[in-house]
Amino acid sequence: MQCSKCDTDLGDMNTRIAFICLDIAGDERIDSYWLCKACGFYTLESYRDRFMGSTIVTVDDPIEQADGEAIVATLNACPDPNNKRCMCSVHKSMNR
Repeated sequence: MQCSKCDTDLGDMNTRIAFICLDIAGDERIDSYWLCKACGFYTLESYRDRFMGSTIVTVDDPIEQADGEAIVATLNACPDPNNKRCMCSVHKSMNR
């Protein structure tokens, strides 16, 4: 993964700070967050496995560190982020 702000190499899935698997209208989506130590911004990669189509991977604009930390804190409240059918409050708020 490359930083969406400064293009620094952030490593692979093993170096992401947080992630969550979601079930969105029959599609599986995995949102993964990385923190760049070089510039301090977060990068969000969304992997969407579409039920009726091809896989889509997007990288969002850089996320300010304070905003990224708030998102990561929310995701870390999930007891099972790898389970797209988890019924915790985090998944309930995001599986829309």
